[in-house]
Amino acid sequence: MGIKIYFAGPLFTVYEREWIKQTADKLRAAGFSPFVPIENPFHPEDHPEITKQKLCFDADFGGVSGANALFINLNGYEVDDGTATELGAFYGLQKSDPSKKGIIAYHDDWRAQTGGDGKGLNLFVRGCIEDIGFITGSLEDAIAQLKIWQDELIGAGLLTEGN
Repeated sequence: MGIKIYFAGPLFTVYEREWIKQTADKLRAAGFSPFVPIENPFHPEDHPEITKQKLCFDADFGGVSGANALFINLNGYEVDDGTATELGAFYGLQKSDPSKKGIIAYHDDWRAQTGGDGKGLNLFVRGCIEDIGFITGSLEDAIAQLKIWQDELIGAGLLTEGN
């Protein structure tokens, strides 16, 4: 089994969903196991006693907490608020769990690449990512880093067939 990845990012437009699907397929082809929220069934009608937000949180937090790495689509004018929450949750978990390797953020949106402090990505978000990972515009670089982390987990005995 490959490294478990939580795939975070906005998923509200046809383009975003298609990009997520294509990218998740590439991650799977590289031998990884991505958790993609839009691929998981969400049927609040089956649980009328539970709010939609609780069902969504439980499913997504389960994916975040079970992941060895976070892969984030940062494209867009601002960081999606759900993505920022997933980022913060994973960051907190990573600080005390050696099976959580880090965060890779994919960002190639020219609108937010204006340079300089206070322009582009929120400084706190960027600092959180860069403390335990990096930002790239290259899926190949992301896959290369995920392979390194996967090998480290296997070497440490933290990634085996069962987990």
